[in-house]
Amino acid sequence: AKPNTTQIYGNFTVNIFGNADIRGFVYGGSEGLSKYANMSKIIGKISININGQNVKIADDTNIYGGGKAGQVDGTITLIINDVNLKNNIYGAGDGKTAIVENSINTQDSTSKIENKIVDMKITNSVIDGTIYGGGNSADVYGSILVNVTDKSNITGTIYGGCNNANVGKD
Repeated sequence: AKPNTTQIYGNFTVNIFGNADIRGFVYGGSEGLSKYANMSKIIGKISININGQNVKIADDTNIYGGGKAGQVDGTITLIINDVNLKNNIYGAGDGKTAIVENSINTQDSTSKIENKIVDMKITNSVIDGTIYGGGNSADVYGSILVNVTDKSNITGTIYGGCNNANVGKD
């Protein structure tokens, strides 16, 4: 009866490092409910940092900068450094309702790309999976930047956009 409840305002940081052993999926955003698009919506910046040779994330799971079904109104920064993973990586959300947009202009003034919503950096890592700058089925209403540098080895394909979704409202 209250589809706009539990909206989350603020900036979020997820740090995975050291001897972390993650047995499931990684989401920067919220689980949400596909029936209520605004429920568990995050309004702010999301930062995810995955760093270090000892980090383990269960094989054949996915890493998402956004939510499972919950929307993000802000920006997402996903930094992956010095890891060896067997995962697909998405800069944005998973489900169709996990849209990412930036209607509140949380963007840094130093951004080099106008309206950059997703900023993904992969350095010195081996990724046995596919990289998507955007979401799985979730639209991204803005620009995406994917940087893969410094001795990184990606065994799958790298897509700047989404898997089964749109980049931009038009």
